[in-house]
Amino acid sequence: VDFDDLIRLPIELFESRPEVLARYRERFRHFLVDEFQDTSLQQYRLIRLLAEESRNLCVVGDDDQSIYSWRGANFENLRLFERDFPEYQEIKLEQNYRSTARILSVANGLIRNNKARKPKALWSSLGEGETVTVVLPEDETREGEYIAGSIRAAALRQRVPLGQFGVLVRTNSLTRALEEAFVRENLPYAVSGGMSFFQRAEVKDLLAYLRVLANPDDEVSLVRILNTPRRGIGRRTLEAAVHTARSRSCSLFGALNLLHSGGAGGAEATADKVREPIGEFLELLEEFRDRFHKGKRQMAAALRELVDRIDYWGHLVQENPKGAVARWKLANVESLVDSLAAYEQDPDNLDPTLYKYLNRVTLASREDGQGEDGQQKVQLMTIHAAKGLEFDTVFVAAVEKDLIPHARALEEGEANTEEERRLFYVALTRAKRRLILSSCHARRRRGELKPAEPSPFLEELPRELLDFQELEEKELAPEDASRLFARMKEGLGRPGRP
Repeated sequence: VDFDDLIRLPIELFESRPEVLARYRERFRHFLVDEFQDTSLQQYRLIRLLAEESRNLCVVGDDDQSIYSWRGANFENLRLFERDFPEYQEIKLEQNYRSTARILSVANGLIRNNKARKPKALWSSLGEGETVTVVLPEDETREGEYIAGSIRAAALRQRVPLGQFGVLVRTNSLTRALEEAFVRENLPYAVSGGMSFFQRAEVKDLLAYLRVLANPDDEVSLVRILNTPRRGIGRRTLEAAVHTARSRSCSLFGALNLLHSGGAGGAEATADKVREPIGEFLELLEEFRDRFHKGKRQMAAALRELVDRIDYWGHLVQENPKGAVARWKLANVESLVDSLAAYEQDPDNLDPTLYKYLNRVTLASREDGQGEDGQQKVQLMTIHAAKGLEFDTVFVAAVEKDLIPHARALEEGEANTEEERRLFYVALTRAKRRLILSSCHARRRRGELKPAEPSPFLEELPRELLDFQELEEKELAPEDASRLFARMKEGLGRPGRP
């Protein structure tokens, strides 16, 4: 019995055994359902069966925050409730006790573009508040630097606890550049509702390859990649290598060379089925060690070729039959390649090397940031994970076309686009006092810096309530902001510099 069965089986019982349903209807006369917009059709069927006789049913929900269709939530349940219980009384709860009036006005301006919603307008008695800021960084590295620096400055000058800063992204694969920036700024952070980018299995696999290329005697990393992806080097071969290393007082890498050359002695050392995969593995490492050490500004390209050579994508598909999971993991692989590309292309790095990059990554590899338990940490999470939470200051990163709204949503029709708009609305309304949106001019994809366009949702926000800022230059004048929107509307891509 799984969780779905806990709903399905009672429905089947009640529908097939009316006397059982009558007994439960007599026992339970009043029903209250919270977060009704997140209920599934099956859950609504169960609620309706139980409450249909007494009619004592109260549901609390906000159709503007229905963001979980991908896990079964049925946006139409509110309409079904109105149909099945036409005598209902509607009470609108429009006063917001969290956000300032300006933040709510921006959020209201966005969500009113959804057609399938019940009209409402949130208001606040907390005052107008600060202007909502839209920053336009050059790329995701500069974006991360700005967010980390802004948090550090506000924490020091305004004494805002680090735990009151929320940094939101559309997908987990976008956290990498932000995590690196937090580490460089020495900001403790926690990846809420997920795993730190550098702790994800696919990222750790490829970092292990890089560590072995930099230092073949890194035995922890060597063991991790020896048969990942599977290449016919199994447990017995590893045991033989460990035995050889101990008996010959050499490293595990040296033992693999002995097993391949036949110098270790024993049946395992001479069997072709052992020697061939070991030889191919050693040749692979030798080839890419030269690539990484000779082409200092071609390391990202070398990593991409390594991923292709070992068919790591095929490995992800085999290990994760659900296509969505494999695609998510591939996005993390792409983000790691982007990280290496950003490092080696940084003009401030006069001598980029694999060793230096790995030292930098090691700092970022500590799960959930830094600090002792109970220490205040910046909260980094997806927008979905942020639902129900609130922060003094919220940064929404990567507010760009194909990210917010996600490209797949645009392909799947208007209903999905409206859910993406609701998702962005949820992000905006997590902020209590300050709200900063970030849209990059360019973002690395597959190791290359490619132009990025602003999210079409930015155009829907009331421009008079927004403060546009170029990070490298002065604040945009009102006419420049108008020109930005005009060019966005014309679909001409990113505006030029003012």
